[in-house]
Amino acid sequence: MRNLNLLIMGLSFFLFVGCLGGGEKAATQPSVSDNSSSGTGEPSEPVVDPNPPVVVEPPGATPGDKVEVSEGTQGASYPAVGSTVSYEINPYVEPNTDTNAPIIAIVAHPSPYIPQATGTISLWAADDINGIGLKEIQCRVDDGQYTACNSQVQMENLTEGLHTLEARAVDHDGNQSGEVSYAFFVDTIPPTVTLANAPAPTTNQPTSQFQFQAVDSGSGVASYQCRLDNGAFETCDTNKTYANVPQGNHTVTIRALDQVGNISSTVSHQWVVDTQGPVIRFVTQPSSISYIETDKPVVNFVATDALSPVGIQTSCTLNNKPISCSSGVNLNIPLSATPSIYVFAVIARDAAGNTSNSSIQWQGVFRAQNKSTLVMVGEDRPVDILFVVDNSGSMNFERSNLAERIDGLISKIAGLDWQIAVTSTDATTNDAKSNGQLIELIGLPGEYILDSKMNVNFAQNIFGNTVQNFAGGSGNEEGIYSSKRVIDRYIAGQAIHREFIRPGADLSIVLLSDEDEASTGDNIRITPQNFVNFVDATFAGTKNMVFHSIIARPGDAACLQGEGAAAGDVYDELSRLTGFGEVGGAIIGSVCNADYTSQLADIGQSVKDLRNSIRLECPPYDANKDGQPDLVISYRANSTSAFAVYSATRQIQGDLVSFPNLLPPGEYKADYQCQIN
Repeated sequence: MRNLNLLIMGLSFFLFVGCLGGGEKAATQPSVSDNSSSGTGEPSEPVVDPNPPVVVEPPGATPGDKVEVSEGTQGASYPAVGSTVSYEINPYVEPNTDTNAPIIAIVAHPSPYIPQATGTISLWAADDINGIGLKEIQCRVDDGQYTACNSQVQMENLTEGLHTLEARAVDHDGNQSGEVSYAFFVDTIPPTVTLANAPAPTTNQPTSQFQFQAVDSGSGVASYQCRLDNGAFETCDTNKTYANVPQGNHTVTIRALDQVGNISSTVSHQWVVDTQGPVIRFVTQPSSISYIETDKPVVNFVATDALSPVGIQTSCTLNNKPISCSSGVNLNIPLSATPSIYVFAVIARDAAGNTSNSSIQWQGVFRAQNKSTLVMVGEDRPVDILFVVDNSGSMNFERSNLAERIDGLISKIAGLDWQIAVTSTDATTNDAKSNGQLIELIGLPGEYILDSKMNVNFAQNIFGNTVQNFAGGSGNEEGIYSSKRVIDRYIAGQAIHREFIRPGADLSIVLLSDEDEASTGDNIRITPQNFVNFVDATFAGTKNMVFHSIIARPGDAACLQGEGAAAGDVYDELSRLTGFGEVGGAIIGSVCNADYTSQLADIGQSVKDLRNSIRLECPPYDANKDGQPDLVISYRANSTSAFAVYSATRQIQGDLVSFPNLLPPGEYKADYQCQIN
């Protein structure tokens, strides 16, 4: 029997650990974890048998296969010949000396920069295939001592900054591998942002620019994010422009992110976009007239700005000359010794640089001013009568009443040179029945004016048909403004209006409405006094104008509960301004009367009486304080004659001077004084 040594095969020991990514590192000295298979650690002593059995290794056998014991000494330590044993695996073949070093590698590690104080590094180590076997892995962190460590090194409580893990492998014979290392940076401190440039706290520019910069001592700045007001953060660069920023208060918030995702504290900037100038409001101002003898005009204004309330600057001028002023402070205005126009202007500038201006104007006059009114009276002094009729749907009854009773007026003015035309109270459109257009007469195509040359019954029928058949107008009655529009069209040279309003003729306006001026609540486009002034200015004070009203009279409760939709306060005021209660003055009738005959007759009589009167610019002033108005009326028959005092009996009622008889044809001049109240 052949003596063969028992073949002992050794399998090299290896250590492998799977990859871990992005973990945190530990500041404590790592320990070694031995993850080898059986046969690792300190090797056991070999058993030497002088007569060992022979184990036949069949070709192609692998560890764990069953083989037969062919011969050998029987004993307690060995199996009998012919028995079957397993082919064993041992850590080494024989106790020879190992001079080969193991190998080691880093197989997983965190990113070069990490945002936390922990990290994990995975190692792999193995002994040479002919080596005696791996004993341990040794590690150290930064400049620490090497100690045994596991193949997966977990580092904790790392401080901010750069760290290095170094590792090596050692086998059972003390052979040591080369060192492997990995350096990484713990970055837990976010960047710091500094705002370098931003809009002024208040600006009038809707485009706002920002410049900023961030520094980061660790991984470096990766990006910036900006937010306007309560919007979402958006990526931006270090020069950020916001265009078309709306008026108001705004806030920009900026932050920076470093390479590992640390977010800085935000920096913000608040500013106001103000593109509108201050609001200037006059608290105290002179009335339109200041009397040189007695008045001491005071101006007080306030300049405010909702978005830029602080730092408003004001400057003022009086008739284009600088004058010291301050917001909220009374300013006494000196009046010159002669009549003058005064214009006080304020310019206000807010902190954003926006400016606004406002001005007031008034006139400085003497309390009594000399006036001279010239009136031409012809052989047959004509009168033009304008009916301004409410053509809204609620006025059918009233228009019918007017149509049926117009004879009461025409009979009173029989023998006079009269003309009659009709317009509506509707001034909202520019059609043929609105906005001061004269209404085409029904039954007389292409004709707009009735006159005293017509048959009276024929004229009454034409008038009646016309006023009853032009309904459908606006519910926003504007009788005074419509009257002005008739005169505007005269001024503009429209032929039919130039034919109707005749030079030297008196003008009687008759209004019929169950509502007041601007009845829907809109602003009144011309006040009663301004209308009187407008007529005087247009005709240079030579035209007698009377405004008669058939309305729901103020205070007439019964009418207001019946046909009267609203009290005609504004129309009532204009009638009172044009001689109500005077001879030849205005008549104020009721729209609710069942029969308009008497009040139309009163209007006719007033029209007739107007031919015996002269209207002044104002009630004459008693300058000498003798209890009688100072008024001198002169007359001349023609332009080649000299004026002589006209001493006929007269009656003064306000601004109307009436005579008991018709005035002889010629030119009349009234000299008097007006007191400006």
